[in-house]
Amino acid sequence: MKSSTLTFFLSLILATTLAHGAVHNVVSGQNLQSVIDSASSGDQIRLLSATYGDIEISTKDLSFKSTGSTPAFLGNVKITGSNVEFIRVGASTLEADDLPNHPGELILTQGTFNSLDINCSKSTLLYCEIEHLVIAKKGLVVGCHLDGKMDGGIGIRIYGSDSIVTVRNSRIHGYSKTQSEQTIETLIGILVHKEASAFIENNLVYDCYENGWNGTETDCGMGIFIKPNSDASILGNVLWNCFIAEVTRSNNEATRGDSLIYAPLGTILRHNILWKRHNAINLVKGTVTGNENLDADPKFTDKDNGDFSLASDSPAINAGPPDPQYNDRDGSRNDIGMFGGHNFIPDGRTTNKPIVLGLDIAPIAVPTGGTVTIESTGATVK
Repeated sequence: MKSSTLTFFLSLILATTLAHGAVHNVVSGQNLQSVIDSASSGDQIRLLSATYGDIEISTKDLSFKSTGSTPAFLGNVKITGSNVEFIRVGASTLEADDLPNHPGELILTQGTFNSLDINCSKSTLLYCEIEHLVIAKKGLVVGCHLDGKMDGGIGIRIYGSDSIVTVRNSRIHGYSKTQSEQTIETLIGILVHKEASAFIENNLVYDCYENGWNGTETDCGMGIFIKPNSDASILGNVLWNCFIAEVTRSNNEATRGDSLIYAPLGTILRHNILWKRHNAINLVKGTVTGNENLDADPKFTDKDNGDFSLASDSPAINAGPPDPQYNDRDGSRNDIGMFGGHNFIPDGRTTNKPIVLGLDIAPIAVPTGGTVTIESTGATVK
């Protein structure tokens, strides 16, 4: 009875959160910025499958949804001091910031983005395709695919002393390049710096490397890089193929980097698979002390063809963090890898039911007869 009651209230919360005002239908060739300027906070803008131009949204709360068979795609998007939701709507670049007295919130579901720079108070990214993500403050990234397309750079950069970002059940790869010039702080799957905090759970991070034979590489070639004065919890992930090639050559120098993980003392590093694959790869560098991590082939079902589910004999099965809050959806112990835990919704890309992906409860303790507020993070996806 208790769980049924909770389910009812969560559904009610989500239905209330996702309620909209007027609906504006936009077709290809129509001036989307004009529609935005005339819309009121709480309105929904529905886009047919097409490519639209650049837009700006300021101090206005809007929801955008693609109604065509393929997602709508925007140019450069600038959002300030607004609560904005995109459902199956992507963009070339998107920037989101707060304004004084106007904190912003961003929800992105099933969109494709070349570059995201998010610095608003709260953000939620669900099942998106992304090349490069910069994120600060309070953020949640679930079920996303970040692909650097073997053209270098950083997959996810988390920064800021007031930042707490969770990255779960995502695939992060392809931040690699072959070059001979000096290379500094790049070719990294996830970078956490400038006093930020991160929870990195049940992800795949691989193919972050520099493959040239010349030049100086500083802070490069890492799956996860936690810089000093930042902190992170790294649980249930699989990492492989992150390195700097030929670092032993006399004309090549690697300063930090060249490892699957580089992190300071105090970083929680447990129950991951750090797959060395060959002797040229360093597993862990820095002063971090890891516990109960494995160096083993995770035995994916068909890695070469993009099937990263676990084969029946995979050492990753039931080898993730044992604490009950990390349990898989069937109640068993967490499986290491991107399908582990209960936060990832296998049908999240197709279901039309409310999806609860996270809860914030405040205060933590209340007296008898007191009141507790439960805030859900979720989306309705179609």
